[in-house]
Amino acid sequence: MIVDGRAIAQKIKESLKNEVLDLSEPVELSIIVVGDNSVTDTFVSAKERFAKDIAVTFTKKIFAKDATTEELISYIEEVSKSVHGVVVQLPLPMHIATDEVLAAIPIDKDIDLLNSATFERFVSNKGSFIPPVAGAVLAILDEYNVSVANKKVAVIGKGKLVGLPVQKVLETRGGEVIVLDTKTDSTDFKKILSEADIIVSGAGVPNLIQPDMVKKGVVLIDAGTSSTGGSVTGDIANECVENALVFSKTPGGVGPLTVAILFENLLAASQ
Repeated sequence: MIVDGRAIAQKIKESLKNEVLDLSEPVELSIIVVGDNSVTDTFVSAKERFAKDIAVTFTKKIFAKDATTEELISYIEEVSKSVHGVVVQLPLPMHIATDEVLAAIPIDKDIDLLNSATFERFVSNKGSFIPPVAGAVLAILDEYNVSVANKKVAVIGKGKLVGLPVQKVLETRGGEVIVLDTKTDSTDFKKILSEADIIVSGAGVPNLIQPDMVKKGVVLIDAGTSSTGGSVTGDIANECVENALVFSKTPGGVGPLTVAILFENLLAASQ
């Protein structure tokens, strides 16, 4: 079963569109972009299209690539007064203090959970937002009726965008989660993958996982992206489909859903 992330995202979009129609006031999202990057433009355009489709007001502020940390913080502080959600498109140029910029986003408007304080609220079960990738993983599991309870789960990567939030939500659902990274011994890495019932990978290493590394009936969710030869490639080789009960590939799986979950967070922020 190949996951159609776009189809699941469309269902979420229709639901959110109805929610927006029921609101008495407009919902507004502010996106902040620094410099000119074709990859960044693609991600921003996807958010802009989604916003338009559900009648959310979308504002985009583009700063020159030589913008300062102070300029960004000042703008965030000002725009936060009048919008429901603020997203800073990453990565930022090296000369900008990224953590300081993200810390300027108010917790109740940090719908991408990029601010450390917002992320800690999620980890402590105190926040009303879910990290978009973690939300996308849960949406896939729910769509295909995959139970996590008492299953062996391997999560590859310990980052705040994929590994840590995915570990959190799958442990909450009763999964026996083991997190793997570059420090994991290669023998242990292969053994854990071969025994896993569910694998979620966010390593960003092209074709890291091969068919002989996973068992029959495994659920595979690829949240890794890397660019090779001008195209986007995931962590899990396409040939793994022969072993998979459910396979969410890159592209077309997690990616479209992260945008949908971001807007679910935005609607939560507007309430």
